Amino acid sequence: MTVAERATLRQVLRASTADIHQRLEQIPAFERLLQGRASLADYLALLRGYRRFYQLAQAHLDLGYLELAALGSTLARKDVLYLLEQDLAALGAPCEDVVAEAPPHAAASAAVGWVWVVEGSALGGKVIDRSLTQLLGKSGEGRRFFTPAADMAVRWQGVCAVLERYGQHDERRDAVMAGALDAFACIEQSLMEATQ
Repeated sequence: MTVAERATLRQVLRASTADIHQRLEQIPAFERLLQGRASLADYLALLRGYRRFYQLAQAHLDLGYLELAALGSTLARKDVLYLLEQDLAALGAPCEDVVAEAPPHAAASAAVGWVWVVEGSALGGKVIDRSLTQLLGKSGEGRRFFTPAADMAVRWQGVCAVLERYGQHDERRDAVMAGALDAFACIEQSLMEATQ
């Protein structure tokens, strides 16, 4: 296969995580939210699930952003835990600390896969944000986590560009893919436990 025929790392990641991505959308509370028929309890459970995920993922994300910074990336990890806690507080829901054990320490290349997952999820938050209007109205209260950032498209382009440079080595590509699968598994478990 020539360099021109080789799939981009982004294409490989999307293909390898398609099944688990689809399973996430089939979590009942998520399905109801996307269909515009979620209850406030459904939404609060999803917020708690995402908070749980981000608490568990912090070390992986810190490492992944540092690894990409070594390539000259200026991407910084966003403080989404703060946004999640603000949303829960705005909706009158208490924040409980996570008692689950964090996923095993990832290698730096695998941690880059975690970064790809959270950056892509932020992009997908646009769809969820639109679905929240029926539940919460047009107010920004309680929906900051899913509100698209003004620089979202530019940020995603930057993520994809640095990811392709990073993934020019096959051993890195495999590790990034493994990390992305681990991150999605952590999101799935966090959401399932929060919504059951």
